[in-house]
Amino acid sequence: MAHNVKLTRNHQRILLEALAISQEIKEKKLRNPDSRRRMDEEYYKAAKRLIDEPAIECGRAGHKPGDNLFAWIRDQFYHSGDFVETEFGRLAVNICEAAGDNAYDAYCRMTIMNRLFE
Repeated sequence: MAHNVKLTRNHQRILLEALAISQEIKEKKLRNPDSRRRMDEEYYKAAKRLIDEPAIECGRAGHKPGDNLFAWIRDQFYHSGDFVETEFGRLAVNICEAAGDNAYDAYCRMTIMNRLFE
């Protein structure tokens, strides 16, 4: 079932920066110019959606950005070496999982509550 996600500004920035890091990691591995071009196009489209769409519609889970943008982004992070092992990578994955699974509002509320007790 489709749902819409409106990211906070901070989460939007985190995902954009994480996409840039992921792209840099993967660029070093890709030797085929066509593969690199396709990767760059997909990353650009994903970043543009994060910036341009006030509420991003998520459909079924799939392997293309149009299926569920956040599931696709999360998969890119997992294919970016040890990026998901970092604190920043884990944060980006958590945001994607919450948004992709229609649990983003609850994730934001939980994050705010955790900050109150720090």
